[in-house]
Amino acid sequence: MTFLLCLLLLAGAPTVRGGPLDAPAASSTQGGLATWYATPGLTAAAGPLLRHGDWRGSFVRVCAGSCVTVQLTDWCACGDRGGQPTLLDLSASAFKRLAPLSRGIVAVEVEIVDRITLPPTDTAP
Repeated sequence: MTFLLCLLLLAGAPTVRGGPLDAPAASSTQGGLATWYATPGLTAAAGPLLRHGDWRGSFVRVCAGSCVTVQLTDWCACGDRGGQPTLLDLSASAFKRLAPLSRGIVAVEVEIVDRITLPPTDTAP
């Protein structure tokens, strides 16, 4: 049902620019789409265009009219939707700050605001 809703909403989705968001630069922003998934907190799963180098733990500012800062804690198999990149899978709490959950998808601008390097979580014994 959610997938079908997202497809229906895509027909009216605004056009945004695409391309990779490289290592932090003072004004490096990326336009694309964001969806949401059921997870607590102000977090996000990064799509392929945001996963450059060690991104885990980094904070990004996501704007769609209003803005929210989220921490990248996971990755998603986000892909293109109608030729537009899906950059993030936001937590429900974060998405609600940008648009009603019933929209399912929203055009966003994303900027890395704080790159943090976390220690590896999986280590050999």
